[in-house]
Amino acid sequence: MGGLFARLLLSALIALPVYALVRFLYLRTKKKPWAWPRELILCLFVVFMVGLLALVFQPATNYNVNSGASIPTVFQRFASWQDINLIPFTTIAGYFTAGLDTRFVVNIVANVLMFSPLGFCLPLLWRRWQSALKTIGLGLGFSVLIECTQLFIGRSVDVDDVILNTLGVAIGYGLYALFRKKLPKALALPTAP
Repeated sequence: MGGLFARLLLSALIALPVYALVRFLYLRTKKKPWAWPRELILCLFVVFMVGLLALVFQPATNYNVNSGASIPTVFQRFASWQDINLIPFTTIAGYFTAGLDTRFVVNIVANVLMFSPLGFCLPLLWRRWQSALKTIGLGLGFSVLIECTQLFIGRSVDVDDVILNTLGVAIGYGLYALFRKKLPKALALPTAP
């Protein structure tokens, strides 16, 4: 698990200067005004998303290429239902009955928390995402896309991950809705369309 988070951190650290340079050049070339609070939040959001994508699209690590073992094909996985759960709340219930251990924290809490910034930052940064339905719908679609992609890279596919990720987006949006009247004024944060 430490290796996954190290890759997440490395991806974010690489993305930070690259994004900052590209964004600086874009704003300078287009002669757009600098809104530092917005640019800082946007930069952190982009870096976070790069790290999140690096984490969720990391291929399975339990297959050793040198041993000749390979990641099973999608058809093989569906034939055996290997690491696939399409029954809602099965995994969640299993973690709750097992107790509050490391697996619970990683699988339940992390799945919720890692999608909360999406629900908070999208409506904060762009007016078109200020609708709860649009933001939560995008979070749901993004989570489904991730789970579908994980079929092809040997990672587990679980409808409960979609539920928890979408809950995370909803919590993030709820926090945005709670603070939206105070936050833009406090940060002088102009939102883009």
